[in-house]
Parts: sequence; C-alpha cells; structure tokens
Amino acid sequence: MSATAATTAKTTTGTTTAATSLATGTATAPPSNQTASVATPVNKVPVKTATASAASDNGMPELPVPNRVTAEIKQLTLGTLDWNRVSLTALRQQAAQALSKQSGQPPAKPSARGAAMNEWQVTVDSRELKGKAVWPTGQPIRLDLDEFHLNLPILAEDAASSEVPSSGELLTASANAPATVKPRQPYQPQPVIPTATALDRRLMASIPEVDLTLRDGWLQGYRLGKVSGQLRRGKNMLELVNFTIDSGTTTLNLDGHWSLRGARNETQLAFDIDGKNSSDLMGRFGISGGIQGAEFSTYASIQWQGAPWSMHRETLSGEVKSETGQGVISDIGGAGRLLGLFSLDSIIRKMKLDFSGIFDDGLAFNYIRGTGRIENGLFTTSDIRMEALAGDMFIQGSANLVKETVDAKVKFIPDFTSGIPVLTAFAVAPQTALYVFAISTALSPVLDVFTQVNYVVQGPIDAPLVTEQSRFTGEYKVPEAVKSQENQ
Repeated sequence: MSATAATTAKTTTGTTTAATSLATGTATAPPSNQTASVATPVNKVPVKTATASAASDNGMPELPVPNRVTAEIKQLTLGTLDWNRVSLTALRQQAAQALSKQSGQPPAKPSARGAAMNEWQVTVDSRELKGKAVWPTGQPIRLDLDEFHLNLPILAEDAASSEVPSSGELLTASANAPATVKPRQPYQPQPVIPTATALDRRLMASIPEVDLTLRDGWLQGYRLGKVSGQLRRGKNMLELVNFTIDSGTTTLNLDGHWSLRGARNETQLAFDIDGKNSSDLMGRFGISGGIQGAEFSTYASIQWQGAPWSMHRETLSGEVKSETGQGVISDIGGAGRLLGLFSLDSIIRKMKLDFSGIFDDGLAFNYIRGTGRIENGLFTTSDIRMEALAGDMFIQGSANLVKETVDAKVKFIPDFTSGIPVLTAFAVAPQTALYVFAISTALSPVLDVFTQVNYVVQGPIDAPLVTEQSRFTGEYKVPEAVKSQENQ
C-alpha cells in the first residue's frame, strides 16, 4: 500500500460482503463470505453515514446490513475534530453473542425493548479515545470510556485571542515588529432575541439519550478526571441529569435543560463547584498565580433565551453565591481572571500605589465571600467581602454583561492590629517604618491614621478606572499586643 493509503475497513454479513474503492469511485461485489477492504489515497477521511433500506424504490439493488464492521484508520476528521490511529469494531447483538461464545466470555444481555438484532456494540481504540459503546433499540446509548482527550478548536481560538504576551516578547518587540495580541472580541448586543436556527432543530431532533461513564477525561490538554451523567429527551427538550466532573480535588455537579418551543430556545443551568485547592483548579486550565491554596465553593443557577452554545446576555438571569477560604493572592493578573467582574486586580494595583508595602508580597486573606443576582444581563451585588490580614474590603455595585461595563463602590478598612507595616502604610503623615516603630514603643503611642479609604470603579470590565473617592482619618492607639509583637 502507498504512503497515502491511510484507511482500511472491513464489513461482514452472514451471506454477502461488498467492497467499494474510494480512490476510483467504483463498487464491486466479491464472492460470499469473503472480506472486503476499502482504501483511500488521502490522510484525512471525512466520515459520512449511509443507511441501506430494506426495499428499494428507485430500482437500485438491495444491500444487506452488515453484522460486523471493523476499521483501521490512520487519521480521521470527524466534524472539526481530528482522530488518530483509530481501531474500531462494531458488532450487532447476534454477532456479538456468537463472538462471546467463541471466546468463552458471557454474552451481553439483550435489550429489554426491541429486537436484539438491532443492538450495536462498538469498541474504539485511538490516541484520543478508548472505550466501548452499546446502543440498544429504544434505549439510551451506554458510553463506557476509559480515556478521552478532547481538544475543541473554538476553545483554542478563544485562548489565543485572550493571550497576553510574555515579558520577553514585550522586551524583544520593536517598532518594526511589535508584539501582536489578538484582542478579545467584545459581545455584540442583540436587542431582538434570536430565533431558533435550522441547526438547532436538527440537533434537537437527532441527539439521542446517553448514559456516560468516563474514567479519565481531558479538555484542551488539562485533566478533568472522572466524568459521568445522563442525557434524557422530553417533548421538545433535552435534559442533562446528574452531570459530574471529579478530579479528586475539585468536583462539579451540574443539571440543566435545553428546550425548543416554536421559534424560541431556552437554556437553564444549575451547578455547584467545590474544591480543596484553588491552585490545582487554575493550574489545570493554565492560569498561573491568582488565588493560591484556598478552599472554594460556588453555586449558580442561570437561564437565558437561546441555545446552550449561543447565550443571549440580554435575557440572562439567575443567582450566584461564592465563598473562598483562607489563601493568598500571589499574582494580581491571575486574581483578576477569577474576580474580574469588579476588577479586583485594578483595585489592588491602585492601593499598592497609594499605600506602598502592604501588598508587595501578595495579599493574604482569611476568606472572600459574596452573593449576587443577574437580571436581564445586569449583575448586582451588595455583600462581597474580603477579610484580609491587612484589612477588610467591601464591594457593592453592578456589572453590565451586555455592555461589558462595571460601576461599583469599594471600601477598605485597615486592620492595624496586624502590625507595623499596615500602620506605616496608612499613617496620615508619610512616615518611615523606623519612625512608626519608635512611636509605637512610646508610653502612650498614638498615631494619626487613615481608618477608611473609599474607591469608585467605573468603565470597561477589562480596564476600568479606579478613582479614590474619600478617606477618613482618626487616632489610633497602638495596643500592647502590637508593641510586644514588634519588640520580639
């Protein structure tokens, strides 16, 4: 076989086999009970499904339906996904039972409904997918997969569009060859709710019920872990039930449904995600820095008018609750990705300029928690709070997900009991740490300090303007605990 001949397939029936040469477009019929091979001179083979009818109305000869299909494919393109070194075996129930008798293995139980002849068992072994599938007549497809590596081109494009150049790339860029970064494409507002497309209707009509068990799942090269769930059909509706992803340290539980009635799509999702270590979660998706070493729990229930893959933000509504345990924000850019609605990164960056020294080694905190509601694409909250070692931060305001803008108020109350660095940073007069230390060791140490700082955050979510609104001052008497701490 030549280097370009990439595919060999075999089909077998009880009495007849047929072979087709894709290279020439011709078909031949070999003698009964022989095996037919199919070869193609291309490396990527688009897959098409053909159905042989029991009776022919156009005079074409009737083709038998095979009981067994085997295929060895070097490279296959199915939809937008590439599959490599595919070994596939498909058996109808009768053939599967005969094969089981030959091997001495117990046969699979036939379907409770429908003829056993119409139950297919498929085994796939490839670089991307390893596992089995059983499709009984009138019942859900049972997918029992050992391993699945999924790389979606659309996610790769999104990652590339939001990629920030490294410091090395910025240093080596010149006027003639500047560093190029594809800007994130903003959401295009849609005042009119989009109607269901022909593709939506085809998918709603053709997607089967599925029972999924996956022992080792990967997405875009990052490990998800165990995945399971059920997909069920209703009247003009698909429902995802008990969908779970468990990596060992992070667990996602999700239920949802997609309905199509008349010309309108509607999607509803409810999920909670819990994790023991935020570093592990962000590391799985290639996010460095950010919130490190913290337990976290988030719950959300949202709905919108549109298909699951085409969110209409103008109709997005729901609620969100989130809580993060003790941890540290080690890198401001990473923190912004996780708490980007109110641009925590911009707030901290502003405070680092105004009050030097307290966030230089990261922002340690005891917890971050808050809730919010979404109404027609407008997220509002009044109770986001971060209790940090340097002080407490409170955020209230709104984020317009349609216009992608933010309007929020931030209040920070320093915690002077945490030590001299905070006293130094928030002293009214620009003092040195040595001077503050000397004052704190006096008989009646009293300092004039800023007791509260207020900011306003407004503008585009990606790059809002953080403006100081006001400061409150007061006298602070250094407690014995701080004095003794510094004297140690």
